[in-house]
Amino acid sequence: MNDSIERVLNKWNGERRPSENDNREAIWAIRPRWSTPYFVLFTLQVVVGTGIATYDGISSAIPENWIQTYFDIILRTGQVGIAAAIITFTLVELLGSIMLMSEWIRQNLVEPAKERNREQGRAEVRAQMRAEMKDWDRRRQAAERRGETFHEPPPYLENGSSDNGH
Repeated sequence: MNDSIERVLNKWNGERRPSENDNREAIWAIRPRWSTPYFVLFTLQVVVGTGIATYDGISSAIPENWIQTYFDIILRTGQVGIAAAIITFTLVELLGSIMLMSEWIRQNLVEPAKERNREQGRAEVRAQMRAEMKDWDRRRQAAERRGETFHEPPPYLENGSSDNGH
């Protein structure tokens, strides 16, 4: 398995092991962290689908053949349950896959880019500080050559410490 994908799959919990919220025993099993959203979405689809199936069955029913209407409604409700299970499982797994991919992107693309930008920013600040110190030193040396007293404090220094704590 690709090492970067393995790092995303194995969240850090003191040792390298999968998070307990992501454990499942079969591919068709729902992860514990997704069980509540799964069952809420599934129930919502079944209730709405059963209502539509019942309405459709009753509105197209022939009064003399009510037993056939009853069995048609039961058949449609079963089809709704199967469709709801498939749709819900697919949506939950897609969401989990999207979250896995976004975590991989964050760890392997975003965080390294942030660190590169931080290092680049630090290097730019150091270069700017050096340039300002050189300018200050040139002014100080020029004043000494002219025999003048130089009272300008060094840049970034107040009482022997820098403004930014360095």
